[in-house]
Amino acid sequence: MDFESKYIEELIEERKIAREIKNWKLCDEIRNYLDLKNIFIFDTKLGQEIWYLTEGYFKRKDNSITTTAMSNRQFVEYRIQQDIKDENNFNAWLYSTRKSAGLKTD
Repeated sequence: MDFESKYIEELIEERKIAREIKNWKLCDEIRNYLDLKNIFIFDTKLGQEIWYLTEGYFKRKDNSITTTAMSNRQFVEYRIQQDIKDENNFNAWLYSTRKSAGLKTD
């Protein structure tokens, strides 16, 4: 049995409950602990979004991206923002390509 995984899932649930009762200090403490385990929780309108990452994900971290060194959390946030921009750019390209070809755009 993987006890650490079970413990991690319990911490994630505990953080969810702490958010519901607005115990922000506990939320931050759990989030910071999970960051050390490369498990990143982001709060969204739909609830917690959880990213389970490996050390390999951070091998692509390049300090030339910014003038200051990034924490792993900052790097994940940066990559999420880049992915959103890339997806929006792709959708805009796809829309214009379909429109110019006379295809449906919805």
